[in-house]
Amino acid sequence: MVFLASVIFGFIVQSYDKPLPFEASGIVWWKYLFQNLKQSVIVILIGTATYGIGNIILLALNGMVVGVGLELTIQNGRADTIITAFLPHAVFEIPAILLACICPYIIWGIIKESIRQHRIQTHLIKSQLMPVLLAIIVFLVVAAVLEDVFSL
Repeated sequence: MVFLASVIFGFIVQSYDKPLPFEASGIVWWKYLFQNLKQSVIVILIGTATYGIGNIILLALNGMVVGVGLELTIQNGRADTIITAFLPHAVFEIPAILLACICPYIIWGIIKESIRQHRIQTHLIKSQLMPVLLAIIVFLVVAAVLEDVFSL
C-alpha cells in the first residue's frame, strides 16, 4: 500500500512540473544488477537497524521515483515505453524490492528466537532468510538483463 500510494503521489506531483528530456543510459546489465543489489542491501540494513521503519520510508521514496518516472515518460510522449521498457523489468524488480523490505522482519524474528533459545537459530536462517535472499538475487538478475534489453 505504501509503495502504490507513493507511486500515485510521485505521478501526481510530476504532472504539475515541466517534463525533463530522456537520454539513453547506455548502461550494461551487470551495472544495473550491482546498483539494484546495493540498494537491496541498504534496504535490508536500514530496515534491520530501524526495525522496519526505515523500510517504509525507503519504499515510499522508491514509489515516488517510479511515479515521477512514469509521469515523465508520459510527458515526453513515450507512454508506449511504459509497456515495452518499464513493465518487463519492473515485474521482477518490484517484487525484489518488496522482498528486501521483508528481510529485516525475518532477521528480527530469527534474532528474537535465538535470544529465546539462547543459541543462534541456523535452521531458521537456512529455511526462512536464505530462500528470500536467493529470490531477491534471481529477481534482480532477471530484472537487470531485461532492463538492459528493453531500456529506454
